[in-house]
Amino acid sequence: MDELRRHDLLIGPRFHGAQLAIQAERMACTVTIDTRTEEMCRETGVPSCGRRT
Repeated sequence: MDELRRHDLLIGPRFHGAQLAIQAERMACTVTIDTRTEEMCRETGVPSCGRRT
């Protein structure tokens, strides 16, 4: 968490990494590469971009 707080923004393909960044009060966006990740982001409110179906 301390490492995440050293940065302003996290962008990456891992849902849980973005979730941790948000928990550390930082902006985050998950680059979705499959429907499961997209669904988890949609259901939990974690911002995402990428694959659209």
